[in-house]
Amino acid sequence: DGRRSYPLTYDAATESPLAPEDPKETEREEWIKRYKLLETEMMTEMVGLICDLAAKELEACIGVVAVVSGDQHIMSWIRMEKGPVCNERKQSFCAHTLVLKQKPLLIRYAHLDVRFRNFSAVTGKEDLAFYFGVPIIAGDGVVVATLCVLDRTPRKNITTMQYSVVTRLAEVLASMWQEAYEHEAEIDVFEYQHYNPIMHATGSDHPVFTRLSRAQQVARRRHVGFQALIFDAPPPPGGPSGSSRTSMGLCTVCQRAFSAVWKPYLCHVCGHWVCEPCSRVLERERAEGVVRFVRSCVGCLPMLNKWNVHVDELAAFTFAPWVVSSSVSPLGVNLAEVLRFRPDRRHAALSLVRHLGREVHSIAGVSLEEITEDEWAATASSSTHETEAARRSGSLLARGAQHFVQQCLDVRIPEVPLVECELAEVDGRRSYPLTYDAATESPLAPEDPKETEREEWIKRYKLLETEIMTEMVGLICDLAAKELDAISGAGLLAVISGDRHILPTLQTEQGPMSNARKHSFCTHMLASEQKPLLVRYANLDVRFRNFPLVTGKEDLAFYFGVPIIAADGVVVATLCVLDHTPRKSITTMQYSVVTKFAEVLASVWQESYEHEAGIDALDPHPGRKPLIFVPAAAQEPQMPKRRGVASSKAHGQKKETPSDDAANPMTPEHAVDLICRSFRSNQHWLPSKALAKCLAVPYQRLLVVTAAKDDLSNLVWTSVLVLVYCATHLVDFHESWYEAADASAAWLRQQQHFLDQREDLVRSACSLLNVRYAEQLLTTLFAVTGEGQEEEGVGADDDDAELLSLGWQRCFLDEPPYTAYYWNMETNLSTWRHPLETAQLERELQEQKQQRRDLLARVLLQRLPINRDVMPPAETPVALSRVRQAILLRVVL
Repeated sequence: DGRRSYPLTYDAATESPLAPEDPKETEREEWIKRYKLLETEMMTEMVGLICDLAAKELEACIGVVAVVSGDQHIMSWIRMEKGPVCNERKQSFCAHTLVLKQKPLLIRYAHLDVRFRNFSAVTGKEDLAFYFGVPIIAGDGVVVATLCVLDRTPRKNITTMQYSVVTRLAEVLASMWQEAYEHEAEIDVFEYQHYNPIMHATGSDHPVFTRLSRAQQVARRRHVGFQALIFDAPPPPGGPSGSSRTSMGLCTVCQRAFSAVWKPYLCHVCGHWVCEPCSRVLERERAEGVVRFVRSCVGCLPMLNKWNVHVDELAAFTFAPWVVSSSVSPLGVNLAEVLRFRPDRRHAALSLVRHLGREVHSIAGVSLEEITEDEWAATASSSTHETEAARRSGSLLARGAQHFVQQCLDVRIPEVPLVECELAEVDGRRSYPLTYDAATESPLAPEDPKETEREEWIKRYKLLETEIMTEMVGLICDLAAKELDAISGAGLLAVISGDRHILPTLQTEQGPMSNARKHSFCTHMLASEQKPLLVRYANLDVRFRNFPLVTGKEDLAFYFGVPIIAADGVVVATLCVLDHTPRKSITTMQYSVVTKFAEVLASVWQESYEHEAGIDALDPHPGRKPLIFVPAAAQEPQMPKRRGVASSKAHGQKKETPSDDAANPMTPEHAVDLICRSFRSNQHWLPSKALAKCLAVPYQRLLVVTAAKDDLSNLVWTSVLVLVYCATHLVDFHESWYEAADASAAWLRQQQHFLDQREDLVRSACSLLNVRYAEQLLTTLFAVTGEGQEEEGVGADDDDAELLSLGWQRCFLDEPPYTAYYWNMETNLSTWRHPLETAQLERELQEQKQQRRDLLARVLLQRLPINRDVMPPAETPVALSRVRQAILLRVVL
């Protein structure tokens, strides 16, 4: 517009004006030092390329980056042997660009401008006539350098595209230098330490809200979608009732008191309450194309604005499902490999197979110690035909080794359905707030409401002692890591105690390895409501990316931790798998196997604690006087009473109340495990609340009279109930309980109380358990052999021996009514009738057929011979009468 904002003071000797004063001289010198513009390292090939592109865009002879420092004008990209080309500041065009309020300077014809026509670059051999300089602006608005284009030919004007390209190249240089400075100085581009929210009520002028481009905003909303946020938090109280800022109703950032004007807002990232100027509404995209809005305080906003992956990779992790369906598991193969190549863990492997619910047995009594390493290695043959041939022709030890390996290969863990795979924070919600450590930018460890109970269980289980770290624990950790294919990672057992995160499986000379509790993944798992915690990419989670295990030489990126829960529901430890490679998701089978391993560890520790402490895990209140139970005669048959004890009516009838145990029965697997563990002295079952829950009946129903629960009548009645329950509800698991059932049935036949009231006991048990097969049970499971039957049974042993010699075996159906049948092991035939009776009938039938054949043979000799060559005479045709012909004609017509 022909106007200038600064005065001129001419030099009398050269008739050129002196350099105008820059009001931001000090700030510019500081930024020149920060950007290291006077050093060789900053002048990269990128800077030279930008200068050349700017010159070609304006069809000029040269483009340079000029820096004004002190009384020198330095052209940083034009370098000689002794350094960059420079001249006096008062002889430079760029000195005038510094005072133009960050606007480009265009000199169309330098010979016509009184300020520049006496410059040495204009009158000398350079003979410059055209100049276009664009300021390069630093982070706080200071012009730190100039991208300028010079030419010997004057120009009347420039085009809009030329203006756009050169100004854009100047912005690229500013951004490149700023990023290099931030990377070296380790500062955040969105740091708000000079930001005062009280002075800037809207906050719209702060670079934290204006520096992001549209692509960066898309990446940030997906980064926010990757985080687990908190949405439910107690509102801040309005009065000064505490010492903390939040409890006093103050903003946690600016300490402003909340009021009707300054309302509190919840930061969904950290869970603290802030005022509106100290917060910002952000976009959040958890599903592709579905955008929601959340709020973040200015303290959490810089962490949300940092991510180190491409936007497409960020979207892949944010939108991917956490668990996918797959039934593939290498567990059996891994167990077989342990048997073949790990002699120190073979017993632990077979013990783990038993804990996984599969019985382990050997061939002809071959033990693990008898099998040599060569025979173990021979089982690793990849050819099925070679392995089968070895089993047929090899030694007994080789077949025993192959049998053990095959049992490991057959191990299968039930797959948890996809809809039942529960993970913490899978819905993007978190239940606990975060308080960050200003020094490390990592959150402090969240508080555990069951801290005291967990410490007690750690002492009971002795998890911090060396003895608890058995070979089975190490084997489970290794198998968990292999299950998730964490080849470069590890499976660990972690215990949180005090302010330390202890790894008992990693032992050193000083003891188990440990680190700070606030720097562990497992401390966040304790606050996840007993659900497994899955961290798919630690570098993208604002809670974990500053952990030493993530940023250090360990370089961890993946974590999957499953809680190990003690008897009263307290998380006592964690079975976790870590890896250097991030995962978008895990499979349902991986989830099933690792959670099953955690259950096995909890069961092993509980059994060890019960065995050592000598307590009754089935009865939580040992020695307590049992309640009185009197059955109602009108509703069900009279329950048996012990002889010599008065009726319970004399003591008063107690009203029954429905039990939660009866309403929520156990699963069959847990019921079988409980029944087998509660079998006492290889004879009977003792009444207990756990057993009542297993049978889905009130605890009072297990007590017949007012005597102690270990009274003989109570033991007999409880044993009958358990046997009826097993025979009718747990038929599919008969391999686990049939030995205990046989031993208990034999013990019952020795008790006079059972012999006297056998039918009443069995019928009452069937009525209580809603079973309709009392007659079948009385004749099979609860059958008693009398004196007359013993005489008949003398020949029964001979019949059994004859049956076995013929290959027959007596069996029972697996479901009611449990009818007996006979099966031939050689011919695979089955029949309802006794095989000896069938053979007798067949012999009688054969004798009858033979007698008939003999009789026919005697009769045929007495029959007359028949000459079949002589044919009978042919019949002569008979002529029809006229009357019959007329009748037939009428019928036809």
